[in-house]
Amino acid sequence: MYDNHDSNADGTFLWAEDTDVQLRFRFEDVPRCSGARADDLLGVVRDLGLEIAGEGDVPAGPAALALAAHLTGLRLTPAHLRDSVFVRGSAAGG
Repeated sequence: MYDNHDSNADGTFLWAEDTDVQLRFRFEDVPRCSGARADDLLGVVRDLGLEIAGEGDVPAGPAALALAAHLTGLRLTPAHLRDSVFVRGSAAGG
């Protein structure tokens, strides 16, 4: 899941498996990532050009899609995004 609040790259990336958080970070503070596999994935995050200690140069949206493709093995193209129907839902915690 990638949640981008506005165009300033201050969204959140979250990857979970069976409700267990594997990787979570805010794009403005990537080095403070958390999750069960956060340490294992820092190299991948760096290779994708995500900001690590102020050195990144890739916009958050494309980087989030590239990271999701790496994690899932599914590559989304602009056509997938343009031609798809998106459904949003929420559930109360409890």
